[in-house]
Amino acid sequence: MRFLTGYAYRTRWGVAGRLVDLAFGPVFGWATAWSFDRLRLWLEHGITPERARLHAIVELLLRAAVVTLAVVLDGRPLVVLIAAGLALGVPPHPHTPAARRCRRRPGKDDPR
Repeated sequence: MRFLTGYAYRTRWGVAGRLVDLAFGPVFGWATAWSFDRLRLWLEHGITPERARLHAIVELLLRAAVVTLAVVLDGRPLVVLIAAGLALGVPPHPHTPAARRCRRRPGKDDPR
C-alpha cells in the first residue's frame, strides 16, 4: 500500500500568514503522513491505529532513554552526539508508524 500526501493551499493574512505557515506547514504535512502510515499498518498488518500509536510512544521513549543514558553515564560530547545520531538515524521498527515512509511528491513510477 502506498499513500501520497500533500497540501495545495494559499495562506491568508499576508506576510504574517506566510511566516506562521513556515512553522506549521511542515508540522501539518508530517502529521498527515504519520497518520496515513498508521492507516497503512492497519490495512497491511492488522495493527490498529491505537496499537501503532503505542508502538510509536514506546520507540520514542527508548530513543530518548539512549540519549539520556549517554548524558548521565558518560557525558562526553562525542558520546552524546553519537547516541543522538543513533537515536535519530536508526530507522523505525516496521510496525511503528513513520512519516518518512509516505511520499510527499509522486515518483516516476506512480500513475498520474
